[in-house]
Amino acid sequence: MIVNKQILTGITVATVIFAAGVIHSDFFTGLEKESNFLTASIAEREKDAEDLRVVFSVQEAYGLRQVVNQVRTILDASGDSSENNHEAVKLALIGSNLQSDLIRMEKQWRKREGAWIVVKLLESIRIKSQLFLQNAYLLERLKKDQTDLRNKTLERMDKLIQGVGLSNNTLEEKVDEGTSSD
Repeated sequence: MIVNKQILTGITVATVIFAAGVIHSDFFTGLEKESNFLTASIAEREKDAEDLRVVFSVQEAYGLRQVVNQVRTILDASGDSSENNHEAVKLALIGSNLQSDLIRMEKQWRKREGAWIVVKLLESIRIKSQLFLQNAYLLERLKKDQTDLRNKTLERMDKLIQGVGLSNNTLEEKVDEGTSSD
């Protein structure tokens, strides 16, 4: 009798485990047939994010516009793509609080639900400006006769500055879109 109860319990447990496995596999198979977030490309997710709109309070818009203006002031130090202008941007970045301001704002915006596009734009500005500085330091260490490497570094710095400007403009557009025009 006890043996029969143990066998019956074992069969019941095996059946429940098997059923859970079937339900579990069907559940995730169904998700994969639709647009699965985990397997979707970054471009698809960014396209979805463009459709989202964040509404900013007056204080939030003011803070973000301050960062936009700070970045624009730093970028105005570079007129064209010469080493002297790169040096001016480097000095402006070093002399500013931009990196710490961006990190602080990223932390604040991470807490806000649905505002991840703002976080990504702030991150983009911070990372690209940091990479610009790293390339500027690399350029200082290169010898004058390493022209090929110097030219590649200067091209990379130009692209990074353009990327900072593009992210900054996009952030400004998002702030303008999300600010009520009362």
